[in-house]
Amino acid sequence: SCLDKMSESTQLPTSTAQWVIKGRSGFDSLHFESSTPVPKIGSHDVLVHMHYASLNYRDLIIPKGLYPLPVRENVVPGSDGAGTVVSVGEQVTRFKAGDKVLT
Repeated sequence: SCLDKMSESTQLPTSTAQWVIKGRSGFDSLHFESSTPVPKIGSHDVLVHMHYASLNYRDLIIPKGLYPLPVRENVVPGSDGAGTVVSVGEQVTRFKAGDKVLT
């Protein structure tokens, strides 16, 4: 599972695995991080356990430096995916834990 270590007190993940785009030198800019901390959930955030993900054209042109819009450094590619909501911030009203979602 991508959501590796769960905190005993909250049952929320503390780490995950992810691909990150570092630089714009082509596919060599894609780096796999086997364990990275899960950021704290903000009041408007939704934490999703991704079951399926794929890269589409947008995700593939970013590391080649061909995406026409600004992109923040160390972006996690993933324009298409499906998963289950694990937790939501206190201001979130549209989703709840257990909801099935897709991008």
